[in-house]
Amino acid sequence: MEFGKEKDVQEIDKPSFLRTSKKPAEILLRMFLLVTFLMVINLLFCLKIEWNIFIKRLLAFKDLNSMWSAIVAVFATDDASTLFKYIHQFTSDQNALHYSASRNCNLKEFRARLKVVDTNVSKVFMAFIIMCGVLPYSVGIIMILKSDPSEISADRLPFIMTVYYPEDYRSVNVFLIVQTIMFLWYAMIIYLWDMNLKSMLLSIECVTHQTDFVCETLQRIDEIIATTPKTGAVQSQIESFNSTPSGKDDLKDFFNQIIKDHQSICSAAKMLNGKVNGITMGFMNIFGFQLCICLMFIVEAKEITLKVRHVFRYCLVSAILFFCTIKCQKLKDKGQQLRDAVYGSSWTDKPRWLRKSLTVMMTMANKDMQISPYGIYVIDMSYMTSIVKASFTYFNVLSALKA
Repeated sequence: MEFGKEKDVQEIDKPSFLRTSKKPAEILLRMFLLVTFLMVINLLFCLKIEWNIFIKRLLAFKDLNSMWSAIVAVFATDDASTLFKYIHQFTSDQNALHYSASRNCNLKEFRARLKVVDTNVSKVFMAFIIMCGVLPYSVGIIMILKSDPSEISADRLPFIMTVYYPEDYRSVNVFLIVQTIMFLWYAMIIYLWDMNLKSMLLSIECVTHQTDFVCETLQRIDEIIATTPKTGAVQSQIESFNSTPSGKDDLKDFFNQIIKDHQSICSAAKMLNGKVNGITMGFMNIFGFQLCICLMFIVEAKEITLKVRHVFRYCLVSAILFFCTIKCQKLKDKGQQLRDAVYGSSWTDKPRWLRKSLTVMMTMANKDMQISPYGIYVIDMSYMTSIVKASFTYFNVLSALKA
């Protein structure tokens, strides 16, 4: 079955938000940013007025961190759109995997793996919006409906985001309107981060799959040689390549395709590292700080519901960060695997032109395939350890602020 004609595996395409016309998308993002900036101003007032209340101060810091993540997510949408175009082009190109439809690098398995990544990311962020958005919003509405509006206090209702209400506006109606806006805002930020993270992880899957493909095909050089006459001597074998047009042309055609795929991997890895700078720099640091905030609430919060909510939040944030770092580690490992495959191919008894081509490939393969935001640090499994350490550092700083 041809790759472009498979019908049993779902297409991985740009999300609907990026398929809308440019003008409505820009209007929606501007409205989102406007609400974000208004919330930042409100939270700064909250910090100034309620600084002496530690939990209020902590909530304000947490939501300011969320506001920053919203701004980063908005400005990363252009890069995410570019990555989705690359993913769509790679998965829909019938010639992307030119000569191994029946080999281990199976197209159907690859697209199924893309679908698994897409589904898993959606599940994590769906759990996020349910635990931190739908649940508190629903409980708040139920409490309002079951109680007398004149007897219930807005301060006792569960909330999605911290908002400072002046004395004259601390009513249930105002609370409900504001939290409805916050619910929509929170759903939007989850959607944006879901889209940005998918663009990065699915792009990594494409690059690593093509790397697997090239590593496999490098091992097939001898299969091409096996179709040429054997003389029993290495020198005679090389001469047979030079004197047999069909064998020489087959080997050149085969190896030219390997070189093209290797060039494609190098350009895709470079593009990927450049386009995820904003996504990774914002995502990893923002969510690292979220780990610290969750720890503070687990330790300091008196309400059991607030503790439980942040225990779940801590687990979800940890899962997202682990998922990111393990995929980036996979990309880095594939770079080393490619180097080993180039050097480990049976090149010693091959024609000179092939050995020269392998030398160029080896030179290019020596450049690490990795995600390094602005060249400051490399995201891999060891970076996950650094994030955990940083979260405890933030935890100590916030504990000092309490004192």
